[in-house]
Amino acid sequence: MFTVFDNPVCEETHNGTINKKFEDYVIAFLEKLKYLNYRQIKTERREEAKERYHDELLGLHDKEAAEGNKMEKDEAMIQQTELLMKANVAGADTLFQDMMSQDPEAKMMEIIQDRIAEHTAAYKEKFSSAVEQFKIDMISNLKLKTDELEELASTLNQSQYENNTISKNLLKDFEKRKKQILNSVREVGDSEEEDLKQLDELRRSLIHVC
Repeated sequence: MFTVFDNPVCEETHNGTINKKFEDYVIAFLEKLKYLNYRQIKTERREEAKERYHDELLGLHDKEAAEGNKMEKDEAMIQQTELLMKANVAGADTLFQDMMSQDPEAKMMEIIQDRIAEHTAAYKEKFSSAVEQFKIDMISNLKLKTDELEELASTLNQSQYENNTISKNLLKDFEKRKKQILNSVREVGDSEEEDLKQLDELRRSLIHVC
């Protein structure tokens, strides 16, 4: 809902009604608006308002589409740059231009640019093709290394889980054997040598677990 009563921007017209042009503008550009000035917006009224501002709406949609495309391209470029940095080939896309700009003879070559333009274009094409293949190889190597690291991490996690399970089972087994030996010591009780033997067995079990 949206209301502009008592707002100077929506002043009354000469016949006492609310400025229809302003209402049409609001209705046309706020597509999800259902109520304006406490009144429901009917379908016919919305279509009428959109028709009145048809050209402006087309311009707005084109602008929003262009901005959306630019954002997608910028995001794709950022992701590509991050990928190239991870693959240690950052700056590969501008390598040719950087080389030419840093060449001390570049200014001299500009004088005869018309004569060597064809050769320069051919060289640039071959150079760009080689750089592109180099990027593909480096990114492929990065993926292989990433997969290997993920596999290694998974293996280590599995190994740690198995070791923890084995340790828990050993502790449970030790506790069980300890109780059995202590109970046996209490039951026998009449043989000091047997008692010492049982306690020594308990001690060895403890060392084995540790």
